[in-house]
Amino acid sequence: MSILLWAALASPAFARPGLIPSTATMHDTRASSIGLEYASLHADFGTGHTASYTSNFSSTTSRVSAQFGLHYLTFAPRDADGERAHGAAGSSMTVFALPVGRRFDNGLSRTEIHIAPGLVPTVLVGRNQVEIDIPLVVRMAVPISPLPWMTLAPWVEGGFDLAVRGTVQPPDEAEIRAQIATGEPPDTAEFSDVLSYDLRILGFARGGLQWSFHLGKRVDINLHAAASTVIDDERTTWLVHAGGALRFHWDKVVPDVLPPAPPDCAACARTCGPPCTPTPLPGARVPPEATTADESGATEPEPVTEDTAAGDTP
Repeated sequence: MSILLWAALASPAFARPGLIPSTATMHDTRASSIGLEYASLHADFGTGHTASYTSNFSSTTSRVSAQFGLHYLTFAPRDADGERAHGAAGSSMTVFALPVGRRFDNGLSRTEIHIAPGLVPTVLVGRNQVEIDIPLVVRMAVPISPLPWMTLAPWVEGGFDLAVRGTVQPPDEAEIRAQIATGEPPDTAEFSDVLSYDLRILGFARGGLQWSFHLGKRVDINLHAAASTVIDDERTTWLVHAGGALRFHWDKVVPDVLPPAPPDCAACARTCGPPCTPTPLPGARVPPEATTADESGATEPEPVTEDTAAGDTP
């Protein structure tokens, strides 16, 4: 899922606070992966879009996944006469996974609990404004897999955002020229308000759903939707966002989550002595011709007894 920080730059400082959609990019920690993602944001004050490249690295036990991303975003306020702000973000999240259910044969857990803290620094640049956001995020998710090829992950998250907004207001050029023409020195007050900034700490909370389809061992398709709210001392802002991702698992599924492999009788014969043989079920009839084999693979002849010797005598 996309991990971008949004900001609306159409009105005075912080009349539209910074906005953060979802964070963790993937709730399947069985194997490391890379992904391409897209998300669209809609609110009463504007619309935005984001394109992302993410990379996830899973531990050998699948209990920890380090998730990183690079993101490009745009935002168009509704009252900005077609102007659009552009920005970039970097994300770093750590997903701690606790499996609480049985696993399918492909290693996918039927139920898990995920806790994911992270950091998403973002810079967004408009015509006369620059916004820098540093949010601290904590997410909790419960991925549920009713089928070995599908996962539903409802999630909630919250945190705080340290937001800094700088505004550049050029001086009135016509007034400065008029002062110069009359021989008066330019009023320095015209330059004192060229650059201004505001600093605020915002609280945010959100919830959503990620729907993943596991297409074999290498490819996943993710769909996601969420509702978000950002709260400051002026107003509460609501928005929704939705998107999707295509992920490729460049690493194999970690062995710890897979079922035990069946015994390799040939390898056992080479390393452990006599080859392993299936244990007969209770009451099953053992063929009389069953024999054992030594390490060289040669079968041992049945022992000669008095009865067999007498039966063989013409």
